Amino acid sequence: MTKKTSSRQSERLTQKEFNSLRNYSCSNPSGLPIGKVWRRAKNYYRQTDDVQDWLHCRVVPDPGGQTGYVGIEIREIVLLDATEEMIRNRLYS
Repeated sequence: MTKKTSSRQSERLTQKEFNSLRNYSCSNPSGLPIGKVWRRAKNYYRQTDDVQDWLHCRVVPDPGGQTGYVGIEIREIVLLDATEEMIRNRLYS
């Protein structure tokens, strides 16, 4: 079972990371292991390539701590600019 949770924080991604996310705009993935990520359109009928029209989804442990349940954390997506991406690559390489 899943519970959807929302976070006002944004998920900061590179263009490559954004492009690699699978699109599940009209369904949820069949498997929901903790840590799985995907994207979904804010409005299914108006899907564009604009990152502002997409949401980042991540499977997390159930916020209420119930066994057998997971949560889906939903965040806005913000793309890193070239400088931010370079700094992040140096920090995490």
